[in-house]
Amino acid sequence: MTPALNQESGRETIARSLNLGGVAHDRLDVVFVSLDVESGGFLPKEHACHRKLLEVGLSTLDTREIRDIVPGENGAAWVSKMRATHYLMSDSVGIESNRLDSRKRRLMAGDKFEFGNTTVIDRDGLADALANDLQILDPQAMEEGLYGDGDGKEPIYRRIIFVVQDWSQEERYLRESIGLDLDKLGTVMSVADAQPIHSRFGDKKPGLARLMAAYNCVSLHLHNGANDAVYTLVVLVLGTLWRHAWDSQLQGDWSFMNATFPLLRIRGEEAILALKEILAAEMSGRCEQCARYGHVEIDCTQEVAVSSHKDMVPIVASIDNVWIETAKKIQAHSGVRLVLRLRGQEESVIRYPWPDTHQHRSFHSQRA
Repeated sequence: MTPALNQESGRETIARSLNLGGVAHDRLDVVFVSLDVESGGFLPKEHACHRKLLEVGLSTLDTREIRDIVPGENGAAWVSKMRATHYLMSDSVGIESNRLDSRKRRLMAGDKFEFGNTTVIDRDGLADALANDLQILDPQAMEEGLYGDGDGKEPIYRRIIFVVQDWSQEERYLRESIGLDLDKLGTVMSVADAQPIHSRFGDKKPGLARLMAAYNCVSLHLHNGANDAVYTLVVLVLGTLWRHAWDSQLQGDWSFMNATFPLLRIRGEEAILALKEILAAEMSGRCEQCARYGHVEIDCTQEVAVSSHKDMVPIVASIDNVWIETAKKIQAHSGVRLVLRLRGQEESVIRYPWPDTHQHRSFHSQRA
């Protein structure tokens, strides 16, 4: 079993791969591949798919594609380069369940892929499909006439940083349910478990929904394997960008923070919406009626209820709330007690005690 990186080495490796905080020659030339597996443990015991693997999702981000572009506001320019693949087991098609998780979300969301169209696959073909996905040919090496070791001209594959949410669980699915050994593939250089990378204070295993809320992402159709793979990669990138922006401003350089997170506000959902717009443009549109890519409403042949994907981002009603949310973000990422004073016709003082420290900082904003 390939061990996952600890928090320090994980954050450093990811930052180097994204060329944040280092020098150009020190960057890692890798492809991030995020994976999420969904199983039928919530199905009745008599169901044929009880405890069986139902779907697998992958999301990728090639660092070569973002090498010469700035991340943009909320990292949208980088997030827009992510792509996803959704595999649904052929014997899982049509499964319906009303079972909900603790946050009242459907546990069966195999038909709710938000970032492309689903590929239905037989179980016995899944391992080969995933192995192919994780052996990404290096076209640059091929153009330069470079080949791997061996007597013949062995292809060179890109190095992968494998991203998961809870590696012990996902590794078990890969090994026992799929029959895939990452060590034998030879392309995975590191495993980045989002839980220890994002953990802070007493929260050792932050859930994906909580992380998305922290970065102001709408958790639309969680428990779809590919959606969760995308969301896991999005919050990993946003967290890395935020830490770099925060560390830079502590040293007196606000340029990255101002360009990426204006007013110190993380609006992750804007990056996700930008990704969906790019995907719709690449795949000839997205139907508002059936939510599938590749056609628009006038060409839709499915009689389904219209579902709106708009107006999902919370709107801040006043400038006071803008600064309150900003103060919360500062506290959440600095771990100190915060006092926020908004000065105008009346001075408002909002205090956010943090249980893990007795320190405090004051955040002042002069309103017009």
